[in-house]
Amino acid sequence: MQQDNSPDPSLDFLSSQFSAEKALVTSPSKIQLPYPEVQPCDNLEQYASVVRGTSRKPPSQSAACSRGQLQEQPRKQGARAAVPLSSRQRLVRTVKSVISTMESPTSGPLCLVQRCREERVRVKVVVRHCAGVRGECEGTVLAFDQHLNLVLGDVSERFSPLRTVANGGLQPRSQRRRQRHKTTPAQEPAQDGGQYRHLDKLFVRGDNVVLLSPVCPLSQTIPPVPFEKS
Repeated sequence: MQQDNSPDPSLDFLSSQFSAEKALVTSPSKIQLPYPEVQPCDNLEQYASVVRGTSRKPPSQSAACSRGQLQEQPRKQGARAAVPLSSRQRLVRTVKSVISTMESPTSGPLCLVQRCREERVRVKVVVRHCAGVRGECEGTVLAFDQHLNLVLGDVSERFSPLRTVANGGLQPRSQRRRQRHKTTPAQEPAQDGGQYRHLDKLFVRGDNVVLLSPVCPLSQTIPPVPFEKS
């Protein structure tokens, strides 16, 4: 009796009698794929994109190598961080602080502030507000920075407070809106004279400083700043 070697039509993918359920439970060695070189899809969405022609190309070997290099970079950076700075010969950027600014030798206007702080000489600072000169304060320089922000101690201040012009309820809304966009300030200095107060410490912003001068003469003359031609 001759054995029939014809393939089972239920395992033939191109046959009308193909049974997917039987193909799933059958050993892969007994199933012959019509196109074995085709790469299988991971899911139905990927299959649909292949059918529509919008699928992406599979990653090449060079792309896989580049991904491997990117994964190795953090490891190399971590190993490099463990090496001391002297062996790496890296340039370390020095971070300037307020203390380093006050202690480092300066020139120009900051040189005067630095010497007044070192010699404990009281200074007179003229400050301003949005409408003009606000007043003046006298005290000892405790700290400063390159932007001329000052911290003064034992401060005696004379100032003129601002007075708001009270005309909001006496004019119609349209007139108040036009007046709001004028260049004239909405606040005016008070005309009843200045006021005085004493503070233990006072912070003065550098953009509010108009003039700074020592109350008493310094012990030594300030060297002139050399003029450099451009």
